[in-house]
Amino acid sequence: MAVIDQLKKSSLFSDCSDATLKQIDKASRIVELAPGQNLFYEGDKAESFYIVKAGTLVVKKSSLGGGDEDLARIGTGSHLGEMTLLNSSLGVYDTRTATAEAAEASILVEVPFAVLEELIQADSKFGMIFYRAIARNLSARIQKTADDLTSLKSLHLKHV
Repeated sequence: MAVIDQLKKSSLFSDCSDATLKQIDKASRIVELAPGQNLFYEGDKAESFYIVKAGTLVVKKSSLGGGDEDLARIGTGSHLGEMTLLNSSLGVYDTRTATAEAAEASILVEVPFAVLEELIQADSKFGMIFYRAIARNLSARIQKTADDLTSLKSLHLKHV
């Protein structure tokens, strides 16, 4: 499957024009990971985000105790790494807030932030479509986190 086909399947780009998708396709690349291989580490400089074409990644965050805590499992069709784009200034990107590791052999589409920012600056309609899709995805993730936290609190655990 070509990158453009994967972009069309992504909730972030499914409503975009073919012309926009072609521009993103030209700048994107395929990344293949072996099981246990890290895509990026917490604290790394970030310049792109990823769509999972096939496979599963585990997103981990450093804990106060020194270990890593699994935050999420990101599977085929989903995306990761967009938080840095949202937390950064135009053209100046922050560092990764978590580590992403392949739970199994995985194939990803890497989309550079710079290309997205150029498209957003040039086409406000694309910007609206893209940011609305990001907002929907983040809303769903926040709801899942709230549900998980509610479940933990119902166990009456201390320090939660």
